Amino acid sequence: MLSEKKMVQGLPKIKLPNEVCDMCCTGKQARNSYHAIVPFNATKKLEVIHSDVCGRFEVKSVGGNRYFVTFIDEFTRKLWIYLLAKKSDVFGVFKKFRLLVQNESGEMISRLRSDGGGEYTSIEFNDFCSSNGINHEVTAPYTPQHNGILERKNRTLVNMIRSMLKQKKLQDKTPEETWCGVKPSVQHLKIFGSLCFKHVPDQLGRKLDDKSQVMIMVGYHSTGAYKLYDPNSKKIVFSKDVKFDETKCWN
Repeated sequence: MLSEKKMVQGLPKIKLPNEVCDMCCTGKQARNSYHAIVPFNATKKLEVIHSDVCGRFEVKSVGGNRYFVTFIDEFTRKLWIYLLAKKSDVFGVFKKFRLLVQNESGEMISRLRSDGGGEYTSIEFNDFCSSNGINHEVTAPYTPQHNGILERKNRTLVNMIRSMLKQKKLQDKTPEETWCGVKPSVQHLKIFGSLCFKHVPDQLGRKLDDKSQVMIMVGYHSTGAYKLYDPNSKKIVFSKDVKFDETKCWN
């Protein structure tokens, strides 16, 4: 009967080598763990901003865009999304984003973490970061784990219709409340793609004309209005005077 310390007999004593085995690395090297290498430890708003570009999508949006760029504040996890016609628009969008969030929060962007894509590594982009005191951290090639917050968020956005991905270390506050300090209301949220009726102002019609127009709900405007798609003109319009029929969706 074998003892607990020795489960089999006849094994030689193995001495672990100190040197690296070339053949083992060639045949079976795996990727390192990145959890401990790139910790998420921001202590205030805008201390670290993560950014990434997603696309190119085969079908253009109504506005002619094939990409979107995302920015996430590491501390609050608040997300901003901007649509892009081309990747080279990232620099201009980042400058607008910087002014917006710094004015809203009263803080300054300290670090920007992005991949090594050309849209982030131009001389113009690097000079702008340097002159504004922004430490631009470019992650290693083919290493999306270094910017894991954005990679997961982009995957969630692309797969949102199929599933809603959960994140670890959930807060007891939404990112919006953490960012602005006010508990947000969701009473205005409606089912994406549902039919709705947009009020037609008297100034735009005659006395016996229809008082509403059928639209498709596709989003929200920062002013509180709804973003609506007109299937006849194939244009996006905004309106607050909308009645919804969420039992029906556009075919």
